[in-house]
Amino acid sequence: MKPPVAEPDEPEERRPGDGRLELLKAYFSRPFPSREGFSAYRSPGAAVHGPILLGNLFLAAILCLPYPALWPFILVYLAAGLYGGRDVAVLCHYAPVLTLVVWALFFVLLVYGPRLFQALQTRPMLHLIVSVSASLIVLAVFAFHVWRTIRRGDE
Repeated sequence: MKPPVAEPDEPEERRPGDGRLELLKAYFSRPFPSREGFSAYRSPGAAVHGPILLGNLFLAAILCLPYPALWPFILVYLAAGLYGGRDVAVLCHYAPVLTLVVWALFFVLLVYGPRLFQALQTRPMLHLIVSVSASLIVLAVFAFHVWRTIRRGDE
């Protein structure tokens, strides 16, 4: 009598979305990628990442610091500047003109940011509305970017 032959284990069917948590952890694990070798972050790298991060924090200070209820949004601006800035810095490696655009926007923010703050201080309700709206827009755009990045990695 022949011994029973073990049936090969059938591979588990992978459903879409099973690895999204791992992809999400991988996305947030390295805010500053490696600059060694031929890394796309190496070329403009900190020259783009820094102004985006500092610009986001400056904008958060202008919009959110006067209202303690909006202080949690400062973390949104920080995350958007840190991780979004990293992604834009990598993108600037392949489209160098974007580096100049980032620097120009940072310069405009530094010049007109204090004027914006002074103008909004005279109208507290408008300041609150602009602050909440801008913070929710930053949150929505950053969440959409992360979702799209995770979805691309899952396919």
